[in-house]
Amino acid sequence: MGTRRGGRLPQPLDAHTLAEVPATSVDVLLDNVLHCAEDGEEGMRRLYGPPRLTGKGQRRVWTDGSALNNGTARARATGAAYFAHECSDNCAARVPGKQTNNRGEHLGLILALLATQPDVPLVVYSDSENVIHTYCHWARGYEQTGWRCANADLIVYAVTLLQRRPAGVEFRWIKGHSGNAGKDAADTMARRAA
Repeated sequence: MGTRRGGRLPQPLDAHTLAEVPATSVDVLLDNVLHCAEDGEEGMRRLYGPPRLTGKGQRRVWTDGSALNNGTARARATGAAYFAHECSDNCAARVPGKQTNNRGEHLGLILALLATQPDVPLVVYSDSENVIHTYCHWARGYEQTGWRCANADLIVYAVTLLQRRPAGVEFRWIKGHSGNAGKDAADTMARRAA
């Protein structure tokens, strides 16, 4: 049995006597789901803080992940961040823990965030819809469930880096293997690091 937060749904009635009966835990859950006080946009604002402007002085980075022998015991996964030709901040690294291509994609973002001063606006180009959806749409839900999601260790770390940035981060999806020089360079770096 439970009590309702705010009693937004009508009190249940006994079908025979029409007397009020206490709300069950299912009634309480339904009430909370139907009347969630926080929509997706409000939740993301609470997670990351108020929106920050990007613009003048923004830095662009192309990220990628790679996994040789993905899905096997011999898999080797990496992430990469490519800023510009011969830029000293270009970097690639092996993924910690489980070796998958998605973990490589998340690591690519982390490398980009670590290589960029927090007060510099950043535009991240990624071919990973998973990464973009994770940080732009799903992170708040993951937080609410105690980060019970695939790749939680990397996601929590990236979210922490995003939260600490006073400058904004803009995510842009770019098709992989499409002839984009920055994307192709990040892909090459990730594959070579594996």
